[in-house]
Amino acid sequence: MLFNFDTGSDYLWAPNLVCASCDTPLLPSAGVAPLAAEGTDLGLSDSIAYADGSEFSGEVWDLSVTSGDATATDVNVLVVDDWNDTTGATSYHGLCGLSPEVLSDHSELLVEAWYE
Repeated sequence: MLFNFDTGSDYLWAPNLVCASCDTPLLPSAGVAPLAAEGTDLGLSDSIAYADGSEFSGEVWDLSVTSGDATATDVNVLVVDDWNDTTGATSYHGLCGLSPEVLSDHSELLVEAWYE
């Protein structure tokens, strides 16, 4: 699974399994939340727009996220239902925001959660 690490974004996002407009192969998972076996749909919608005109929107999930030995629990993750890549340049499955500050209403900093 390929993720873009972006210092100008704060969200961790990946496509939902039912995302009909996603341009990249969907994540292999049996559940609705693609990043973890367990998660909770928080009932919140959010979207991200980038300078190139691309937009991604979906539902915010509360998930546990693991990379190597680092695990963060109760992380807000945007599970993308609508993928509008205006340039066709998105060749990754999701994005991991590394911004030093929270920029969106419902996101949180994954790297900070891993550190804690």
